[in-house]
Amino acid sequence: MPDLSEVILTLVPAPGERDWSTANRQAELWTVLQQLRADNTPVLPRVSQGNLIGEFSIWLSQLVESVVRAPLEAWIQKCPGRKVHLKAPGINAQAESPIAIEQLLTKVMALRQNDVSSSVMGLEGR
Repeated sequence: MPDLSEVILTLVPAPGERDWSTANRQAELWTVLQQLRADNTPVLPRVSQGNLIGEFSIWLSQLVESVVRAPLEAWIQKCPGRKVHLKAPGINAQAESPIAIEQLLTKVMALRQNDVSSSVMGLEGR
């Protein structure tokens, strides 16, 4: 049975960066989206009025830590005050540093491993 758990990544702008519709901000968000899809990972962006809004959905079973980490770290390092919010089953937290992003992704990958182990054990019991 495939894992349908969703991971939501939200790029939180720094104070004063609220306008997502500017050409520069949209270009930046499209770059993040392309980086998240680097290994053909299916990533669904949220859009409002034709603009990316900095929220991306990835199935837990499809998430690759090494692919996701770099664009998230680049996002927060580009402007002081930026954050990344991550929501997954049992996880709802923000990160403001590369170390915090790494810790969040470690938790997500452990969750993924637990889901995979549970699925395998369920199949063995048949």
